[in-house]
Amino acid sequence: MLANFRRKRAGRRYEAFVADLMRQQGWAVTERTDLGFDDEGIDMIASKGLRMAYVQCKGWNKHKQLHENVVDHLYGSVAYQVGPQNVHTVDVLLFTSTELTPHAVAHAKKLGVQVLHERF
Repeated sequence: MLANFRRKRAGRRYEAFVADLMRQQGWAVTERTDLGFDDEGIDMIASKGLRMAYVQCKGWNKHKQLHENVVDHLYGSVAYQVGPQNVHTVDVLLFTSTELTPHAVAHAKKLGVQVLHERF
């Protein structure tokens, strides 16, 4: 139980780090941390001018890799929020502190999910 609490706290710290990074780049950011598992795979929604971005953050241990299910879940969550026909009109961003498997990289490229590597 303590390990789960620490993982959750580390995840929230990474989300706050990413939100601060985006704000420094001029984005207006709405964090969804208060929703917990009810965030439907979207940790924050950001806007900059006419651009909208839906963001998922994965601040994982550097020895782990993200698999395609993370990419697919984010893409599906955004499609659910904005409508499948509108996904191409928004930025879909996956911030991570670790690497993706080759299969996950291929999924991200095919779906237009932008993967941004940021360590904190």
